[in-house]
Amino acid sequence: MSCWSSFQTCLKQYTDFQGRTRRRCFVEFAFICFILFVIATVLDYFLFNDFMERFTDIPILRRFGPLLMILLVGIGSPILAAITRRLHDAGMSGKWLVLLLVPVLGWIMLLVLTLRPTQPYDNNWGYYNRKPVEIDEQNNSSNYNPFAGDGERPKEESNESLFDDNEEDNNLSREGHL
Repeated sequence: MSCWSSFQTCLKQYTDFQGRTRRRCFVEFAFICFILFVIATVLDYFLFNDFMERFTDIPILRRFGPLLMILLVGIGSPILAAITRRLHDAGMSGKWLVLLLVPVLGWIMLLVLTLRPTQPYDNNWGYYNRKPVEIDEQNNSSNYNPFAGDGERPKEESNESLFDDNEEDNNLSREGHL
């Protein structure tokens, strides 16, 4: 999995605040978001700085240019959803997002919480189904999937032998023991 595929997957799950997201997927998504924010900030500075200083009376618009605002509106929901799913994967509620309202200290605390290790078992927010990594030496590839664990619990295989009448049960029922 590449960083770009992690980014695309998190963008597709922009309304999914349920389930879990692995740490690797989250870090790759956050890395690309950071790069996009830096690019938007630099472009805003060079393209719109004079315009923003002359024609804007709103102080927050002087600090955040139009490209950065459009980017924030566009990927704001996927960011919140990815943070919530990452918190779920670490075993915490999405209510910890309230730390975003506390400047600097809350952001640092939320960063630390999102970088906690994955709970290696099922929790309230999803099923843990990470498979061991198998390396195919012939093709130099592995089966690692950073998105494993997202989604539903696999369906249990039906055990039809529990419902089959076997010879011993038939003999016991004929004798009146069942």
